[in-house]
Amino acid sequence: GDKPLVSVTAEEIRVWGTPWDGKEHWSTNISVPVAGICQIGRGEVNEISAVGAGDALARLYAQTYHPTTEAGMRKTVQLLLQIAQRVPFWSLKCNMSTEAAEVSYAAMKGE
Repeated sequence: GDKPLVSVTAEEIRVWGTPWDGKEHWSTNISVPVAGICQIGRGEVNEISAVGAGDALARLYAQTYHPTTEAGMRKTVQLLLQIAQRVPFWSLKCNMSTEAAEVSYAAMKGE
C-alpha cells in the first residue's frame, strides 16, 4: 500500500503492510524483507539508474513521516540513513509500456 511501516534491525530491514493502503486498497497483513527500493516517475523514455546513499537518503526523507520532536526526528534520520546505506536504491523514469517493467526488472536483477 501507500503507507507501509518499516522495521530496521541489525539483521534485516523489513516492510509491513498497514490499513492505510491508498486509493487502490492494495494491502496485505504480511511483512517481507526489503531487497531494494525504486522511486518511480513519469518519463517518455524508459530509463533506470542506481542512486547513491546520499541521494537515496534525501529521497527517502521526502517520502517519510516527520516527527514533531527533535528526538523523534533524530531517530527517523538515523533509521533512514541505515536504509540508504544497506538497501539498493534506483530511480526509474518510465511510460506505460511493457518495456518499462522489463527495463526495471533487468536493472534491479543486475542483468
